[in-house]
Amino acid sequence: MRSTRRLLSLALVGALAAGAFVAPVAEAGKKKKKKKVCAPYAAPEGSAVEETTVVTDAATEEAPVEVAVPTDAGLGIGRDPDGFGAEVSQAFVPVQVDSKKSGAGLYGLVEFTPSWDYDLYLDDAFGNEMMASGGFFVIDDAELGGDADNSETGSGFEAIYGATTADCDGFVFDVVGATTPGEEVTLKLWLGPATF
Repeated sequence: MRSTRRLLSLALVGALAAGAFVAPVAEAGKKKKKKKVCAPYAAPEGSAVEETTVVTDAATEEAPVEVAVPTDAGLGIGRDPDGFGAEVSQAFVPVQVDSKKSGAGLYGLVEFTPSWDYDLYLDDAFGNEMMASGGFFVIDDAELGGDADNSETGSGFEAIYGATTADCDGFVFDVVGATTPGEEVTLKLWLGPATF
């Protein structure tokens, strides 16, 4: 009887000791991997006039991120301060992509009063122009020499489609007032298939 108790005690101590080693291993397997956190995007000098908007995989065409963008009066073409773009207004929206998908496409669509004319530009993290949508009222950008696959002009909107991104990439959308007294416009942002 005494030896049976002793055996049971030893077995119990052995089981507890084994559990002490097995439990941490099992718990370690259950721990979630920490998601990489993006360092804050610092927009190029001269374009960091608004807070950076983060666009994640949750932003879709059906449920985009919406940014209210105040614009000033503008009149002109393009962004050249020494040419026809001297009198246009510019409103910069810094954007950072935070996506689990490799090579997601960044989409941007600015909506405004149809009687006015705006253009939409997308610059990379260093301020270099990547894409533009600069039609005139309902004359599509493609008809003016733009790329029909990556931009679109319509009544009351300009759109840029599918700039290829990597996780944590930073960009700047430039909403250019080409013929407007100034107003608050809406920039819609989402991720989808890359086209450019």
